[in-house]
Amino acid sequence: MSARPESQSSRGPLSAQPSASAMLGDQVYSALVDQIVRLDLLPGTKLSESELAAQLGVGLAPVRAAVRRLESEKLVVIVPRSGTVVQPINLRMSRSILEARLPLEDLAARLAVRRGTRKEKERLLDIAVKQRDSERLDDKLDLDVLFHSTVYELTRNEFLIPTLRMYLNHSLRLWHYVSRILESENWTTVDSVAMAKAMLAGDEDEAAAKLTEHVGHDGQEIINLLGEHGL
Repeated sequence: MSARPESQSSRGPLSAQPSASAMLGDQVYSALVDQIVRLDLLPGTKLSESELAAQLGVGLAPVRAAVRRLESEKLVVIVPRSGTVVQPINLRMSRSILEARLPLEDLAARLAVRRGTRKEKERLLDIAVKQRDSERLDDKLDLDVLFHSTVYELTRNEFLIPTLRMYLNHSLRLWHYVSRILESENWTTVDSVAMAKAMLAGDEDEAAAKLTEHVGHDGQEIINLLGEHGL
């Protein structure tokens, strides 16, 4: 006699919705990423899971899950018998981030051109124009983040998007560091309008070239500034 196949209910759903605990973990993760990127938690800061849990009004479990995720993305370092600290910033790390990010941004631009709708690309152009016309550097940065995030979504690649966001978070943290901690005023921004126009025109090579030029420009400025301060 052959064994009866298990019912779906006994196996569990094939595609379960995120659990409440998983959603809470995502919220804690997002809150900690924001604090690390914006330097509310400075590089080298030792983290206390109990203090973070109290601050965020959650239990220890979602904090520990978030910390493990942050470690996998190299935003924190877990030191045996010492604890967890926010990832320090140095020149070698900045170079490594740029090396890894450039080819992924090239791919993102190409996929966005192929897969994005005209309406979505028109929105990219609107974002780029607002960024160009903005007078405040912080506003320009926020719009730059929105521009890149929108490009990532247009790739329609569920594996590429989180990887791109991870490197963008590292790049943003470096930007905040050189502008706020090093108090550098020698910072210039790149106009994204030509990049958006290339995407709207369907020019894959030009869009990829403009996007990598933009990322390379910002990354190299950060590298130069860190080098000037002996980091």
